[in-house]
Amino acid sequence: MRRSNPASSSGPNAFHVGRAAPGAGAAVVEAAPEPIAHEADEEEEANVEEEAPEPPTPKSSPPPPSRATTPDPSPSSAAKRPREADDDDDDDADAEDDHERALQPSGMLKDGRHLRKRRTPEEAAQVQEEEEEGYADEARGTFRQHKDGGTLTDGNARSCGQDAIVTIGKDLGIRAATKVAVYEATLPAKGDTKVGVLKAYAEGTLGMTMRALKDHTVLGYSIFEQPGGPAHNLLLLIAGLYFVELLLTMPKKAGETKAKTDKHAMVYDAHFRRTEGERAFYGVLKDNHGDLKKLEERDRAWAGKPEPPPARAVFASIFPGAARVDLINVWLCERAAS
Repeated sequence: MRRSNPASSSGPNAFHVGRAAPGAGAAVVEAAPEPIAHEADEEEEANVEEEAPEPPTPKSSPPPPSRATTPDPSPSSAAKRPREADDDDDDDADAEDDHERALQPSGMLKDGRHLRKRRTPEEAAQVQEEEEEGYADEARGTFRQHKDGGTLTDGNARSCGQDAIVTIGKDLGIRAATKVAVYEATLPAKGDTKVGVLKAYAEGTLGMTMRALKDHTVLGYSIFEQPGGPAHNLLLLIAGLYFVELLLTMPKKAGETKAKTDKHAMVYDAHFRRTEGERAFYGVLKDNHGDLKKLEERDRAWAGKPEPPPARAVFASIFPGAARVDLINVWLCERAAS
C-alpha cells in the first residue's frame, strides 16, 4: 500500500499570508496575519489511518511555487550481494570515531550496534508526557506501531545517505527503492558516499528527482538566504520530502588546532501529521538510528533576534556529542514525470 500524500497534486508549500501558490492544482495555505522577521529493512510502509489535522500557522517565509508530480517509474529488481566489510585503516577509523562521538548518547558504534538499548514504547511515552513544549522524541518501535508516518529505515553512520534515499523513495511509492538495491549500487567498500552518486542513482534508476533548495527556481527563493537560516526555513515548509545534508563540528580535543568535522544525511518529512491529546504534530525528522523528532508549532515560532530560532535546538538535539550542527544543503525529492 502506498502512503497517502496530503499534497500529491502540488509541490512543497511554505506558510504564507492569504495567497495561493501559482501553478496548476496549487493549494491555498492559510497563515498568520503578519510575517515576522527571521535570521539570514527494516523498510516498512504504512498507511495514514486517520485524517490529518490542519497544521497551525507559524510566521511566514516567501511563498513557493506549486509543483505537480506524476507517477510511476517501473519497478526493478536487484540481485543481492553481501555487504563488504569496512576498511580499518586509520583515517576511516578516526572519521567514524568522530561520528560516533557526535551521535552519543543516542548514536551507534561503527559496526551498527547501538551505544545503548532503544527505549521501550512505555519509556518513550513517559518522556513525551514530561515534555512541556516543542518537539517530542519518539522511539522507533513506537513510531512504527502508529503506522501513520511512512517508512523508517535503520542503518549506521556510513549508510546514512543510502538510508535517506530508501526512506524517501518508499514514501513516494517507488518499489525499486530497496536497501539491497541502493546499497549494491551506491555504497562504497570504504569511506563516505558522495551526494552526487546518490542523486545520479535516484534520478537515473529510481525515477526520483532531487532539486537543491539553494536553487531559487525550486521554491521561488533559497532557504539558505532567508532570515532565520536554513534550519528554521526548512521547518516552515509544510509539504514535501527532503534529503537533508548536515555538517557536524566536533568539540576540539586537547592539542588540536582545528575542530574535526563530519557529514551526515537524514530526512525531513513535511507531510507527517498526528494529534495526541491537545498536541498537534506536523512534520517529522527521520534519521537511520535513534529517536524521531515530531515537530510542533513552537519549533517554527521565532520572535527574531537576539533569540536563536528554535529549529537550531531541534537539530542540535539529534547530535548531542557535536559542538555545532549546520545544514549545508537540502534536496526536494519528487517522482519524476513519466
